[in-house]
Amino acid sequence: MELTNRELIDITNALQAAAEKTYPVRVAFAIGKNLKALKAEYQDYAETKAELGKKYAKRDEKGQIIQDQQGNAAIQNGKMQEYLEELDQLLDEKVTVNFRMINFNDIKNREDLTGNDLYGLQVMLDGEPE
Repeated sequence: MELTNRELIDITNALQAAAEKTYPVRVAFAIGKNLKALKAEYQDYAETKAELGKKYAKRDEKGQIIQDQQGNAAIQNGKMQEYLEELDQLLDEKVTVNFRMINFNDIKNREDLTGNDLYGLQVMLDGEPE
C-alpha cells in the first residue's frame, strides 16, 4: 500500500496504541509484522528529517548545533519558511508498505477498540462490517 510519510506517522502511532490490547495470536502476529514494516519506513523518514534539521540548524561559534527548549535543532534566522517547505515536501513523499492483512470478522466483536485503534487497524483489514 502506498502512503505518504504524513500518513505513515499517523498510522504507526495509531497501530502502536491498538497493539497494546490483547488479540488472538493471528491478529497479534499481523499487527507486530505490520508495525515492524511501518517502523522501518519511519526510520528512513526520521533520518531524513534529522538531516534536514542539521541543514537549517543554528550553530554556535564552534559549529555545534544549538538546540531549542524542546531539544530540537534551532532553525537559523530567516530560514524557517524554507525549512518548513522542505519538511512539508518530505511529509508528502510516498512510501510503500506491504501489510499483512486480517479479516474484519477477526475484530468485529471487539467493543474495546477506540476510533484511534480502528484508524491504525484499517490498513490491514480485509472485508467490510456487516
